[in-house]
Amino acid sequence: MINITGDKDIILNLGQNYIDNGATAIDNIDGNITKNIKIINRVNTKVAGKYKITYKVTDSSFNTTSVERNIIVSGEPSNSEGVPILMYHFFYDESKGKDNHDGNFTEINNFRQQMKYLKDNNFYFPTWNELNDYIDGKNNLPNKSVIVTADDGNSTFFDLAYPILKENNIKATSFLVTSWSGNPDKYNVDRSLISFQSHSENMHRGGCKGGHGGIFLCIKDEDGLKDLSDSITTTGSNEVFCYPFGDYDNHDENLISKAGFKMAVTTKYGKAKPGINKFTMPRIRVSGGESLESFIDSIN
Repeated sequence: MINITGDKDIILNLGQNYIDNGATAIDNIDGNITKNIKIINRVNTKVAGKYKITYKVTDSSFNTTSVERNIIVSGEPSNSEGVPILMYHFFYDESKGKDNHDGNFTEINNFRQQMKYLKDNNFYFPTWNELNDYIDGKNNLPNKSVIVTADDGNSTFFDLAYPILKENNIKATSFLVTSWSGNPDKYNVDRSLISFQSHSENMHRGGCKGGHGGIFLCIKDEDGLKDLSDSITTTGSNEVFCYPFGDYDNHDENLISKAGFKMAVTTKYGKAKPGINKFTMPRIRVSGGESLESFIDSIN
């Protein structure tokens, strides 16, 4: 068994120093055989492009295995404009007689055009860890970077939107209210494309004054922390939290940080830029009926 040390996918600026963290290898007969690992290919950060580093190891019985790390050396200038985090909710197919209920419903053929635009124009889809490092100034992201998210874990995301994402090889995040959705393993999706993150365990409900009336604004600390912990256990991730109804205050920021989340998204409009508060990241709402031209303007 061989495992990469550190991130499997890395983005570097042109000319940035790269230190390879290597890999480790364990064999059930030979034990630790990390010293036997051979590294194939190297990265030239003076030349922009995509690189693939292969770690290969062979045991005493001549069994061989390998893993790969992907490196992108970006030749573009530093992205100071920010990364748009797109916010969707529900989807419908007008050709099947389904009607748009409100601006949270996106007609699926409009979504198809939007995703095709992203693919045809070579947009990059960073992970949350990559965005975290970008905000901290530890890495650069290509100017054409975007993150696709859908709130609530609605069935229309999996039935209608996911096949389009898969067709275009586009990564996206489904924010789950885990008391509604249950274990995300039940969804038949490619987990290298779909990231499941927390929209709370059971806080997507009313109960408080202010904002949209979400319960998170006045929930007791112990109840809020338990809810957040339960949602982390179910999704298997504490990378990013999505505030129910977009409601939050300083107290809520402290709770999600205490629960172990690294970031959080709101419903405020804007892009994620270097140095912003990672617990109040803005997003770009994609409204139902929005033209392709308007969509393009919002992400550029």
